[in-house]
Amino acid sequence: MELAAVFARHGPEFLRRHGARLSPHMWRAWRAITSCRTPAMGAQVYRCKGCGKGHCAYHSCRHRLCPKCGGREAAQWTARQQEKLLPVP
Repeated sequence: MELAAVFARHGPEFLRRHGARLSPHMWRAWRAITSCRTPAMGAQVYRCKGCGKGHCAYHSCRHRLCPKCGGREAAQWTARQQEKLLPVP
């Protein structure tokens, strides 16, 4: 299950209880994650020159905390940092 789906399912209750305590940074991340790769972010439409069939590719939010956008980069950064650690217990 994606984080955006969890936000969609449990978000209204969470926001009712804790929304007033979210910082502007948290709100920005929330909005980015919930709108990533949806019509809210806009889209690019590609059409096949042969048959004319269209395909819609929604834009991503590119927020560093979004698992769809920043998750891979964060994992790569973490792996690079772990390679720098000394081999000690």
